[in-house]
Amino acid sequence: MPVAVHPPLVEAMLDPGFYPHRPDSVELRETHISWVFRAGSLAYKVKKPLVLPFLDYGTASRRGEMCKEEVRLNRRLAPLLYRRGVSPRRWLRARRRRRPGGGGLCGRDGGG
Repeated sequence: MPVAVHPPLVEAMLDPGFYPHRPDSVELRETHISWVFRAGSLAYKVKKPLVLPFLDYGTASRRGEMCKEEVRLNRRLAPLLYRRGVSPRRWLRARRRRRPGGGGLCGRDGGG
């Protein structure tokens, strides 16, 4: 079976050390438009950079807009599941700046 080649962000997100809550393992599920990571008790969804007849995720800006809209719509019925959207690039920059043992980027309060 051929080995899947993923973009650098996806490879980074497969490492449990990527996440502030340090899950024991990370499981990847892939759909035609997203990568979904199950990291311990939390799940993270990353939209693929695609342009299809029924959606436009072609730019980081557009993917960010659609993420915010998805969270806004789905939070009405599942507020504990849809917490917030986070820019992967911003998250990576914050991880690099964060001190060891410092606050994370996920959590219901948005701070850790």
